Order: sequence, then structure tokens, then C-alpha cells
Amino acid sequence: MPLRDGGSLREALLSVQRQLNRTPPELEGPPLPAAAQDIWAVFHQIAAGRGLSAQGFPVALTNTEILSWSILRERRLTEWGLETIRRLDGLYVGTMARGLRELMQIKEG
Repeated sequence: MPLRDGGSLREALLSVQRQLNRTPPELEGPPLPAAAQDIWAVFHQIAAGRGLSAQGFPVALTNTEILSWSILRERRLTEWGLETIRRLDGLYVGTMARGLRELMQIKEG
């Protein structure tokens, strides 16, 4: 939804978030369903060891990182669990890369 100055409501809320260092309620999504909480926690545990590229962008999780988590935690992911971790990771890496590119453009502009 465009605002009078041409920016979007989301952009305005993100600006508020940066300035106040807290998330406005309008940017918070719905609560995570109980059925998704375990795979979300697994994703965060595996992603905690994520590396960064030379440019500072997050890199995709490797099979070795996922396998290491599985061995250390003595937990085996199902095919669905592995595919879900991969999809979450793709969304995370893509979103972070876009956000970092936008920040770099703001600083250059």
C-alpha cells in the first residue's frame, strides 16, 4: 500500500523498527502453529553454525552441517524434515541477501 510520499507502509514500519530498535506489532506475523515448532527449532539449531561469504552474506547450509547436527543430537531427520530445512534455509538466505543489498544501496545512495 503506497503512502503519500510514494513509499510503502512496510518500508515506513521497517524505518520505525530501525529507529526504535524494536519491532512494531504490524510487522509481527501470526504465532507459529504447534505442529511446526519442532522443525523451526531444528532449523535454528542447525543454522546457528552458519557461515558467511567473503562479502558478509549468509551461505546455504551444507549437507555436512545438517549431518553433523543429526549426529551430535542423535536425531535423524525424515525426508520431509530435510526438505523443510532446505526450504527454510533457501528463504532465509534469499531474504537476508536482499536485505543486505538494500542496506548497501541505502549507504551508497
